[in-house]
Amino acid sequence: MNASALLRLRLALSLAGFVIWAWGARADNRTAMWVGIAIMGVAVLARWFGPRPGRRPPTQD
Repeated sequence: MNASALLRLRLALSLAGFVIWAWGARADNRTAMWVGIAIMGVAVLARWFGPRPGRRPPTQD
């Protein structure tokens, strides 16, 4: 998975988590709120997976 696809995945997870959390807050549904928070947490944890910008594999001479 390249960096661009990983970025889109993290953004989609963040957006989905926020939408679920906001719906839960509006509907006073604590379960939905916690699910949204958990999805946003997964998006934050995904920060440490995959290729990192600025890091390149060692060059072979």
